[in-house]
Amino acid sequence: MNKSPLYLMSLFLFFIGCGGESSIQENISSMNDGSVSVQPETSTNNTTTPDDATTNDAPNQVPTLAFSKSSDQYSFVKDEPFMIEIDATDSDGKIVAVDLMLNGMPLRPETIYPYTWNSTNESSMKSLEPGIHTLTGTVTDNKGATNTATILLVMNESNCT
Repeated sequence: MNKSPLYLMSLFLFFIGCGGESSIQENISSMNDGSVSVQPETSTNNTTTPDDATTNDAPNQVPTLAFSKSSDQYSFVKDEPFMIEIDATDSDGKIVAVDLMLNGMPLRPETIYPYTWNSTNESSMKSLEPGIHTLTGTVTDNKGATNTATILLVMNESNCT
């Protein structure tokens, strides 16, 4: 079966374009004598897009966080165990860390949900003296955006009723 030079050149360019490192746009024209002229154009990027195409890169959304209890529920009795939990979400990515600070001093970062800290494992929480203390939570997402929330913790004397 006799194939035209134009058909064979098109088939050749198809295979090169499918397996090559760069995209190929072929300019094939027929000559007056029946031969085929091919001028491939290569581009250095791996994707071809129309000149008028625009990228739609939405800005990174800030992750959200909240202490899991309402503010009036952060009242504890000295020497009794208690737990702090932070709810954190990221609408366009994932949470990579949630940090908790107690009176400006960092506790360990939490990277696994649920994001919790308890007084039996955290020495600085276990030794809290009666009074008002500040808890600050900071969440970080996979693109580096952060958000912070602060709440007051009240530690009562153990003999309060």
